[in-house]
Amino acid sequence: MARRTCGYCGDTGHNRSTCPQEKASIEKTRERDPDNYRVRWYDSAQAARKESRKYAAANRSCSYCSQSGHNRRSCSTLKQDKHYAVIANAEERVKILDYMRTEGIGVGALMVLSSRVYNEEEGSYERKLQPHLLRKINWQVLDFAYFETGLNDREHQANTEPLEVVNLKTGEVSKHNLLAPSQIERRKREVKEALEKGEAPWGLYTPVPVSNAETVTPPQGWLESRSDTHLLDLRFGGKGKKATTKYDVRNRMEFAAVDEVIERYKKES
Repeated sequence: MARRTCGYCGDTGHNRSTCPQEKASIEKTRERDPDNYRVRWYDSAQAARKESRKYAAANRSCSYCSQSGHNRRSCSTLKQDKHYAVIANAEERVKILDYMRTEGIGVGALMVLSSRVYNEEEGSYERKLQPHLLRKINWQVLDFAYFETGLNDREHQANTEPLEVVNLKTGEVSKHNLLAPSQIERRKREVKEALEKGEAPWGLYTPVPVSNAETVTPPQGWLESRSDTHLLDLRFGGKGKKATTKYDVRNRMEFAAVDEVIERYKKES
C-alpha cells in the first residue's frame, strides 16, 4: 500500500493539512506580516478543513446501529450489546460443558454414525453403524447461539462443525455437529435398538456417544469467554478483526440467551 505524500514538503506520513514545515513557515510570516496573503490563505484553508471534518462527524452513520453522529468505535449500542452477549456466552458455555461432561463427549470418546456400507454378498449397499473416535473439538463454535441456530454460522469461512472424528474401520476423517441436549436421549435409544437389530436407523448423521471420554476439558478462558470467542468476533469485530456484514452483527443478536440476560438486568436495575 502506497504511503501518502505531503503536497507541500514532499515527505511521506502526513498530508498538507498537517504539514509541520508549512505551519512553521506560515507562523514566521505571520510574525512579520499578519496580513500577508499566504497567512490569509492558510488560515482560510485550515478553517475550511475544520468545518468539513465537523460536518462529516455530524453526518456520519454508524455501521453497527445505523444511527448518525458517531461511528462504530464509539457506538454505545454496540458496547452494551457486546456486554450482554459476553455474559450470555459465559453462562451458556457453562451449560454446554456440563452437558458434554454428562454425556462424556470429549476427545477419546467412542461414537457411532450411520453409514452406507457395501455388502459384497448381496451386491448392494446397506446402512450400518460405524464406530468413530472423537479426536478433536473446535470449541470456538460452541457458544450462546450454537444450539438455538442448530449449527454454526456457515457464512464465515473460519467456522466448521465442532466435532472431528475418525472412522475406526476405514480411517476416514470427518467433521460433524454436536447433538443438542433435546435430541441425544432419542438418538441413544435409536442406537441401542439398532445394535440389537443389527441395522442402523435413518438419518443418524450426527455422532452419538456410546463410550465416554475420560475427561472433557475446554481451552483455558473458554468458560469465561476470554478466549476462543469466534462468534463474538464475527458479530462485533474483535481487536484487529472485522465483522462480515452489519446483518451478521445486528440482525442476529436476537437470541434467547442474550434476551434472558437483558431481561434480568432490566429487573435488577
